[in-house]
Amino acid sequence: MASQALSSPRSVRFDARSIGCMAAVAIVYGLLLISILMGGEAKMGGALLINFVIPPVLLIANAVYASRTAALARPLRALVFPLLCSVIAFPLLFALITPYDDECSVESVCTNMGTWYINWSTMDQVWYFLLVFAVASFAGFGVLLLVRWAIARVRHT
Repeated sequence: MASQALSSPRSVRFDARSIGCMAAVAIVYGLLLISILMGGEAKMGGALLINFVIPPVLLIANAVYASRTAALARPLRALVFPLLCSVIAFPLLFALITPYDDECSVESVCTNMGTWYINWSTMDQVWYFLLVFAVASFAGFGVLLLVRWAIARVRHT
């Protein structure tokens, strides 16, 4: 009975590549979260992460994730990984970009939250970086999956 559950097609099996991809994404998002929680000058490190580190890591991690045989066998199921890589970034980006400790500028729409403000005018930056992360995730995944699919079709003809 236990062996039947392990061989079920519904069971989730993680190979070394998928675990490595998940770990790489978790590490960079963890570093971003740490920089947000530390505040002050560490937020500049978070800004550098979202500009120069996270998009290449997402591109490479999703390409490696698409190189698995399970991704070619079930591409729609494998699309969950790049989708999660993109969606998880939203609260982190919101926490990094929108809060300010000082007064809100006159032309901005702000909400007072005790000693700090949420500047709603900066939401366009949140959407921009969310789009950058989504493009990096899906480009890395899609390009490699398309190349693998084309190679598989050429081999079968």
